[in-house]
Amino acid sequence: MIKLKTLIEENAASVVNQQSVSAESQKMTREDKKQLSQMVAEYNEYGKVLYEYHQLMKIAENIDKISQYAETYAVNECGDWMQENTAIRHFKDLKRMSEAFKKNAAKCQQQNSEMVSLYEDMGNILEKYFEIKNH
Repeated sequence: MIKLKTLIEENAASVVNQQSVSAESQKMTREDKKQLSQMVAEYNEYGKVLYEYHQLMKIAENIDKISQYAETYAVNECGDWMQENTAIRHFKDLKRMSEAFKKNAAKCQQQNSEMVSLYEDMGNILEKYFEIKNH
């Protein structure tokens, strides 16, 4: 009969062996370390893309204004009844698409805000261990 003490000792030895094998397999080469250092140093460059998304709502608002002004112009400048009805139909579609664009821009902005928060939190942790260039 195997004693409980023997099982615990064997299990503990097995865990220690697995940890040492795992630590050895995770060692980084000099090239890996250099690449990591370069990538982390450029971390702020990644943020530039995230911070540009705030302009999506501005673009959506401008597109909405364009569609409104274009509709007014086209309907007022139409020469005959047929052209006017065609223009009204086209600009009705344009207005619908503009509203959908604004709605999607708002969703993107919300998701981007969440991504920026995660990005900044990750950066704060990385800064504790690595140098990040300030641009």
